[in-house]
Amino acid sequence: MRQKRLTDDAYVNVVEQSVSAVRRKFPTALLQWEDIGKNNAFRILDRYRERILSFNDDIQGTGSVALSVFLSAMKIKQEKLSDQVFVFFGQGQAGTGMARQVLTELRAEGLSEKEARDRLFGVDIDGLLVEGMQVREEQRHVLKERFMVADWELENPDKISLFDTIKNAKATVLIGVTGQSGAFDEKIL
Repeated sequence: MRQKRLTDDAYVNVVEQSVSAVRRKFPTALLQWEDIGKNNAFRILDRYRERILSFNDDIQGTGSVALSVFLSAMKIKQEKLSDQVFVFFGQGQAGTGMARQVLTELRAEGLSEKEARDRLFGVDIDGLLVEGMQVREEQRHVLKERFMVADWELENPDKISLFDTIKNAKATVLIGVTGQSGAFDEKIL
């Protein structure tokens, strides 16, 4: 149907009506949220996950698959996930979903919330996510306090780049889920 996408209350109302109808007709159904824009995806998942069995492929599916790959790699390397430092390049649904899954597993391995978060670094188009930057709620678990990066050596003091983050954080795992082409150049690798 060719028309402008719904936004704001109109969007919320259509989703609410749809979920209510599915719950009435199919109360045990799994509702898979697919290709929901980043401005709505986390909000919708959080709103409905307790009301109806819900699954977001971009957030939970990608996160689960990535976590299984990381755990397999740790088995091969005979290391623990909690010994790694993760840099997630791209902080959309997939990158944020993967970081959430890793955070959960790090806590399951015995790290505190703070210790686990200290091992996760989120880099987006504007660089490393640090306090003072405008971020979405779901990105807060990778947001770094400024004092943590105050003594980092930076190529450009106005922006903490992917390279700066990898080098200074001493990353052992690099995940790229961005549409930015050419980001993983020879220098990064």
